[in-house]
Amino acid sequence: MKFLLWFLLLAAPLAAQTTTAPTLVFKIVVTTVPSTSTTTPPPVGDPGSPGDTGPPSTGDPGHPGDPGGPTGPPTTTPPLGCVSFYTGAITALNGVYTNLLRAQQLYASAYAAGGIDATTYNSKLNSLVAMQLYSQDARDIIRIGGPADVIGQTVNAVSTEVATLPTLLANVPLMAAPLPPLVADIQAGLSNATNLVNTSSCAQSNP
Repeated sequence: MKFLLWFLLLAAPLAAQTTTAPTLVFKIVVTTVPSTSTTTPPPVGDPGSPGDTGPPSTGDPGHPGDPGGPTGPPTTTPPLGCVSFYTGAITALNGVYTNLLRAQQLYASAYAAGGIDATTYNSKLNSLVAMQLYSQDARDIIRIGGPADVIGQTVNAVSTEVATLPTLLANVPLMAAPLPPLVADIQAGLSNATNLVNTSSCAQSNP
């Protein structure tokens, strides 16, 4: 019995030296789980997304003033019911001017026939030329579409001057017969021009 205990005590250290310590092995299993989430692409038309070729909107082309719309002032139309007879008034005053030139030619013919001294001829000729210029002034005011009251005053001034023609040329040879109907025709033209301007509801500019 003592020998068995002694043998166990002796064998215990040897067993301790030869016994291999057990090795613990840990296996780490890494499992890759596939992601179920997907990346949603940005909507088409986003200026920041690559590959989007559509330019951003620049505005409704149908509205003036919008950066993408037409530019320029809006068009205007003349008022309805606007009636102008200014062109006819110009024609009437051209006829007045032609008749005044006719009176000057008749006066020159009378002077050439004799019986009128140079001083008298020149003074009356200046009056005839002044009447012509007055009629052209009235015509030009109508041509630029001037106010009716200004046109009326100018035409009346011409009419007043023309009324002096019978007295101005009364003693001139060869003027007694043609002068009265010529003066009547000039006065009729002036009256016609005045009526046409007064009948117009708006002025009309003529080049």
